Amino acid sequence: MGGLSRSHEVRHVILYAEKKTLLRRLAYRLEGRRSWGARQIDRCLRAFDRDIPGVKLHTDRLSVEQAAERAAALAGKLAQADESLRPALKPLLEETKKPRARRPAVREI
Repeated sequence: MGGLSRSHEVRHVILYAEKKTLLRRLAYRLEGRRSWGARQIDRCLRAFDRDIPGVKLHTDRLSVEQAAERAAALAGKLAQADESLRPALKPLLEETKKPRARRPAVREI
């Protein structure tokens, strides 16, 4: 993170989703399966699974607001602001540290 990490604590949270979810989100933005973004999905998912360290926040079933709240919680902002949230955050933190079972790739027809 360059100079930012020299003056601030930087925590990485990967906003992760399955390929099916990513394709649906791209379609909502009117980008097809052959768009640049769609063509990058497999490469990026492989990198997130194998090469890029960090806590993964699975966003498949989350709204934008929920994902933002959980990312903030994972980064420690909510836990610092309200001690009463710590028990509620524990399952979330444990869930994101567990590796997910690999699913077979979605086949295009």
